[in-house]
Amino acid sequence: MAVLLLWLNRWPVLLGQQADNFAEDSCRPRAWQRLMWRTDTYWFDVAIATSGLMLGHLYFGRFEEHKPRWRLLLKSLLGVAIVVATTAFLGRTWMYVLLGAIAVGLLIVHGWWLPRNGVNGWTAEPRERYYELIGLDPSGKPRRDADTTPTTRD
Repeated sequence: MAVLLLWLNRWPVLLGQQADNFAEDSCRPRAWQRLMWRTDTYWFDVAIATSGLMLGHLYFGRFEEHKPRWRLLLKSLLGVAIVVATTAFLGRTWMYVLLGAIAVGLLIVHGWWLPRNGVNGWTAEPRERYYELIGLDPSGKPRRDADTTPTTRD
């Protein structure tokens, strides 16, 4: 760990930049530290979006167990793209409004609608009732309704 910290302190010199530009100053941090901790970059928005998606998958992943993995990955990529695009085209304030709207929707569905319909909003139990609400059979596969199957008349 100490070797990594020493190497990180020398990276401007290793890149051929002037070492005197990065001299110690007791009043302000080094230039690379100022660049690293800026929050007005798109990388900060990506970090916010991926952190939210990670927490969502961690706490609410039980609700998505029946979906294929490629679809979950696509949802994550689209989520990050929407957050960054909102920041780019509408500004950081609207990105936070979007995240707030998503959080309110999450609270309504998991905190009010699911419990009202007999499903735990944290654990998706009872599983059969949850699958019935979203239109799946008890094994988690799409339901085949009797009304949609063709019948033969004798």
